[in-house]
Amino acid sequence: MSNHRAILAIALPMVLANLSVPMLGFVDTAILGHLESATNLAAVHLGATTLSLAFWSFGFLRMSTTGITSRQLGASNITEVRHALLRSVLMAGVIALPVIAAGLLLFPLVIPLLAHGSAVAEPAQQYVQIRLWSAPATLGTYAIIGWLIGLGSGRSAMGVMVATNLLNAALDYLFIVEWQWGYRGAALASLCAEYGGLIPGLLICRYQLKKMAAPKTGHFWKQSAFAALLRANRDIFVRTLCLLLVFLSMSSLAVAIDAETAAATAILLNLLAFSAYFMDGFAFAAESLGGRAWGRRNRNELLQVIWKSSYLALGVAACFSLVFAALQQPLLQLYTDLPQVLARAGEIFAWLTWLPLLAIWCYQLDGIFIGIGRTATLRNAMLLSAAGYALLVWAAADNLSPASLWTAFWVFHAMRTASLALPLALILRKDTFAGQSQPAD
Repeated sequence: MSNHRAILAIALPMVLANLSVPMLGFVDTAILGHLESATNLAAVHLGATTLSLAFWSFGFLRMSTTGITSRQLGASNITEVRHALLRSVLMAGVIALPVIAAGLLLFPLVIPLLAHGSAVAEPAQQYVQIRLWSAPATLGTYAIIGWLIGLGSGRSAMGVMVATNLLNAALDYLFIVEWQWGYRGAALASLCAEYGGLIPGLLICRYQLKKMAAPKTGHFWKQSAFAALLRANRDIFVRTLCLLLVFLSMSSLAVAIDAETAAATAILLNLLAFSAYFMDGFAFAAESLGGRAWGRRNRNELLQVIWKSSYLALGVAACFSLVFAALQQPLLQLYTDLPQVLARAGEIFAWLTWLPLLAIWCYQLDGIFIGIGRTATLRNAMLLSAAGYALLVWAAADNLSPASLWTAFWVFHAMRTASLALPLALILRKDTFAGQSQPAD
């Protein structure tokens, strides 16, 4: 039976690992921001953001691997647990090659458009061309981290992520400050760190595989297993793409309103993302432990995972809402001292203040559905929610305001919650579990 200790053993390490990401961004900004030219900082920000969005489109490698691994572990199918890692790493390698080829063709066209023809375009393009070669390591690490989370080894997954980010920070200092390589140094630091972080990840996986001592049975190239992996990856890819487009449209539509709204929206979305780093840890726990309960076909255990991980996550969400309410002005002043931006951010800050209390259910339900392998439901819910958001934005297009934009964003989160909560209630009926002994992938 799942308990709080098992949940926290996954959630807390993943929270710490997530926090290493913005800390790395702070180091990058601090180092590049003290060079003579602002072009370095602007180019790296544009290039890194574009590349991160492209890479995270393949985040399904992390999520599908977690779900499949945890369900097979719950079913005590150790051979398939081992194969889940190997199939996902193989798929990451296969995907990485066309990603590099497509990037070399498309980014020279995309980056100048995003840079609006400014002097930032050329260095941003060079940054992307260097970092693009990290695709095999980046996608491979997604698969490795997903497998480790599926095993419930949050500390190992944290170790891989933190090692990568610490190495990146150290190489940033060496390449940018000591050797004066500018934006090229930043790109090379990230490239080397991705491959450097992959090595401990592979070693940890090797250790875990040896511990399992599984009998050499089962067919690695089993068609049904690869078909299940491809279906899950397809569904999660669509879900992730829709999510990225909604967040990208928030920034783009805010620009269309005015510069102050764009800047204020960027600050608020950044604060929301920071809160998500904490809340996501409990979604990871729901993925791993929920998938394991589903693999055992144990309804009571699954209910315990959902209940305990969700109320812990809700407590964290409530803390963030209280912090946002109490520290509105100090938080905004961390980002800017421009009076117009502060004023606009103050006008719309209430939309952020209580959003964690709604967003937490989206994160938790995503984790639960990934864990139990119902990725088609997850995909359909996201398509429906994104369509609702787009319809509201379209209806307000002639008189788009910060309030109408953030209303659509709230409705998007509410629809995500509602469109997953009802299917989950149906899945949790007792008859769903009757007479079933194998995990549904």
